[in-house]
Amino acid sequence: MSRVVRIALIAVCVSLYMPVLTQHLLSDDMAVSYALSEWARHGELWPRLWSKFATGLDSPSFYYRPLTFLSFGINFALAEVRPFGWHVVNLAGHLAAGLAVFRIASLLQGSDGASPRMSSAAWPSAAMILFLLWGTNVEAVAWVSGRYDVFATAFTLWAVAYHLHSQSALDRHALIALLFGVLALCSKESAAVLPGLIGCVAWIRRGLLPRAARWRSIVADLLPWIVLIATYFALRFAIFGSLFQVYPDAQPLQRIVGGDWVAALTSALPWLAAALPSPNALQVAAVILAVIVLAGIASAARSPALRRVSVGLAVAMAWTLALLLPHLSGLSVRGEGGRLFYMTGAWLALWVALPLSDVGARSYSRAPSRLLSGALILFIVTQAVLLHSALADWIRAGSQMQQLVLALRNLDPSLDGDRYAFVFAPDAIGAAPFARNANGAMVLPPVQPKPLLKRMLVFRPSESAEIPPLVNRRLIPVLKTHALNDAEKHLGAAEPGADPTTLWPTDLMCWRVDTAALVPVTMTEPWRDATHWTMAIRDGLRRAGCE
Repeated sequence: MSRVVRIALIAVCVSLYMPVLTQHLLSDDMAVSYALSEWARHGELWPRLWSKFATGLDSPSFYYRPLTFLSFGINFALAEVRPFGWHVVNLAGHLAAGLAVFRIASLLQGSDGASPRMSSAAWPSAAMILFLLWGTNVEAVAWVSGRYDVFATAFTLWAVAYHLHSQSALDRHALIALLFGVLALCSKESAAVLPGLIGCVAWIRRGLLPRAARWRSIVADLLPWIVLIATYFALRFAIFGSLFQVYPDAQPLQRIVGGDWVAALTSALPWLAAALPSPNALQVAAVILAVIVLAGIASAARSPALRRVSVGLAVAMAWTLALLLPHLSGLSVRGEGGRLFYMTGAWLALWVALPLSDVGARSYSRAPSRLLSGALILFIVTQAVLLHSALADWIRAGSQMQQLVLALRNLDPSLDGDRYAFVFAPDAIGAAPFARNANGAMVLPPVQPKPLLKRMLVFRPSESAEIPPLVNRRLIPVLKTHALNDAEKHLGAAEPGADPTTLWPTDLMCWRVDTAALVPVTMTEPWRDATHWTMAIRDGLRRAGCE
């Protein structure tokens, strides 16, 4: 595959993602921008960002992701919430990860003793393009909050690439690899797979050595990475009091023993169908993939060198999944969660495109047939189609968030006197998170030019059962008189016999996805009490078209 063709295919990837670059921030993105805005308002932006290298990201999570969060801070300092710069960083990280895939394949082609400089670029090019076009990568690239996965994967892949380029455990390239490893571990917890990946590629490239020398070399390759990962886990224990826990409601070791992770496997096919909503292209891709895999197995059976690379890549791919599954209790039927498989996608691309490589060419003289090359080209085309279909939800969600933010701004002047509105917005639009974790941020700076919290608050329909207790704690009177950060300490039980009209909202609105409009929600009396509220709001949202 010529350089011109590679550049053209990279341009196709960029053009497919281009519509996302101007779309509004979504969900957690706005919560991040609100936190950064508050730090900046108090003159604490940079001290707070640098302090994250010695603390967790937030509570009650066990996230250690200071480098990615620092990049959010830089985005905010340069452009506040203008989305283009935020999205460009994600896309640039994605392209950098793709280039690392190309480099890894190029270096692995020399694992049978041949010079990678003299090898064909077909395998590296195909692997890179497949990774860049995987539809399941959309969540990591199109969602600003997916940057954690983009950074962790890009730095991890470049760490592997520089390790493959090194000649000894601590030469210049090996030290650069370790530096990339540190950056990966500062980006997201998923980078903890690094020592296992280094072990896999070390096993591949040391394959020509006698058995004893081979294992000695592999151990020598691994030692610096074992020291690095031990240091990382010691830091996690010092910060969180736990080595492995990432999510507050997940105990990885218990889930492994209890088998909770099996649910993620059983829900994989429905999840994939939702994440890549183009059934015809998905079926064609599945058939082509089966042909490519069978061809790869047949080729590997005839070539020990090719077999060694194939097994090493397959183990690397399985390793990234093995450390992920204990944190999962299932996959979303809406297709969310693709960012979690972003790292796996890189190794899958390397493995799928392997039949195009020159590995073992001397022991298996026939190059991949034109039929196989044609199948891979068609497979790449289907991935572009699937990527286009997967992007539709994100483009739609970003566009509608921009409209919703403007609609909330226009609603504010109409809420005169003591009126107060509860606005219900969907948790997600298809596979794209929408209002989740952004309830307050959607009505506050920097998303809004001025605070709107004294007039309105956004909820998701799934949170409706939580509203009566909050109302009874005088949520609305408190929000009318206090900032969001101070509201919690002023909440308290309402006086017995308090007038419900002073505690409950006067206006109820919801966002209709089908018409992209803010519409009123009419309620049936009596609805201003905990007994009737849940049923009344559910019925009201249904009649308003906002289920």
